[in-house]
Amino acid sequence: MDCNFFHRSYYSPYLGYSQSKLANILFTYELQRRLEEQNIPVTANVLHPGVVNTDLFQHIHWIVRIPQNVLAYFLFKVRLP
Repeated sequence: MDCNFFHRSYYSPYLGYSQSKLANILFTYELQRRLEEQNIPVTANVLHPGVVNTDLFQHIHWIVRIPQNVLAYFLFKVRLP
């Protein structure tokens, strides 16, 4: 895992997001390993949060963002009680 973003010639928000999710998974696996090693009866879980509305793609061109927003509106709409 490349954690040194400052020595790159570019920054990719998608790559940064992906690496942060991988770090969460690896941390949880290591935590579970250590818990089992010490016979602590606790289970560490890691889950996908689902689709979340974030500003991850805020810097993409507006031509791409319009269809993305329209699709997201219809495909990921959640009904509140």
